Amino acid sequence: MNPYLCKLELRTRNPLEIFDLSLLFFQAHASSFLRLSIGLILPIWLLLSVICWLSSGAWWILLLLIPLFPWLQAPITLLGGHLLFHDSGRASTAVRTMLAQSPRVLQASIVEGAALFLGLAFCGYGVLPAAMATLFLPEAILLEQVPLGRAIQRANRFAVSHVVISIAGVVARFWLTLWCAAVAEAGGHLLLETTLQLGRPFGSVLTGQVTPFVVFGILAAQPLHALYRLLLYVDVRTRDEGWDLKVALRAVSLARESA
Repeated sequence: MNPYLCKLELRTRNPLEIFDLSLLFFQAHASSFLRLSIGLILPIWLLLSVICWLSSGAWWILLLLIPLFPWLQAPITLLGGHLLFHDSGRASTAVRTMLAQSPRVLQASIVEGAALFLGLAFCGYGVLPAAMATLFLPEAILLEQVPLGRAIQRANRFAVSHVVISIAGVVARFWLTLWCAAVAEAGGHLLLETTLQLGRPFGSVLTGQVTPFVVFGILAAQPLHALYRLLLYVDVRTRDEGWDLKVALRAVSLARESA
């Protein structure tokens, strides 16, 4: 980590400011994030599009997407964490790092899934607390490199200490997914039905089919949420642990060593 190259002003922000910051951060490194996102999403989307066509848009296709979410988000988390303190980063490096840490990604996804299952067991009332408690687990696992038990403790502590921020992170995932799915569905039908005059070969969500457009929107929402969650994580660490001061002190220390 090179504190001189920190791309963000480390200070506390509200969730809406952080969302705006995540868009600016994505724009600043658009080529890296887009290459990584397209490389992750395109092969999966093509395969699922074929499944949509063969199954006539069966709703069980949505269940196939859920296990993919951690694997779509982990490389974005790694790339974003790298770009916070470096001028550039390679998408291929983020993927290789994710593959090297695949057991840790799997552990985090299992814990998150188990927590949500337990939340559903309480008539659904425990879903929000479970999602909040595991919200920052990927960052603790992948970026801090702490053992699983310690990562669970840290993620839960962040959630308990900053309830509003954690709720914002959970709600943002739901709304980003819904918004991207709606935009992709509308855009896909506009292209096929209005521009190309091909009708609706895949059906429509409104008539009960899961279309490739919806699948694309859901997949595309995951990298966006991963980046937003990363900056929420930076914010809670700044609030809890004075990360801004630690980075500043590290910069002073390096300056003295080079003097």
